[in-house]
Amino acid sequence: MDFDIDDMFAIIRRVLSNVTKTKYSDDVLLDHLNDGLHNVRVKRTDAWIDDDGNLIEYARIINITESLPINDKWKTYLMDYILYACFSEMPESESSETRALKHLKLYQQQIKEI
Repeated sequence: MDFDIDDMFAIIRRVLSNVTKTKYSDDVLLDHLNDGLHNVRVKRTDAWIDDDGNLIEYARIINITESLPINDKWKTYLMDYILYACFSEMPESESSETRALKHLKLYQQQIKEI
């Protein structure tokens, strides 16, 4: 799946029912994205190697127009991490807690399987 950060955030906002960006600003989602990138970097060093075997340089992302410094196969996994973080921040409800745990489990399974 080939998409940039803005595309990724649009998908995430649809899942969160927040297409107008009122609840989750780009800055909030960028913070979650950077946390997710750090988490993947710690758990899976192979995420930082491109398809040609070259190391992908990492720097904190500060703008949605930047490229993701990670192998493409990891982008959808980052979306589950971001969704987990967003649902975890929602006011306590059984529904948001359940959805947060669902995305956390998906992320954790994917991180282990590749």
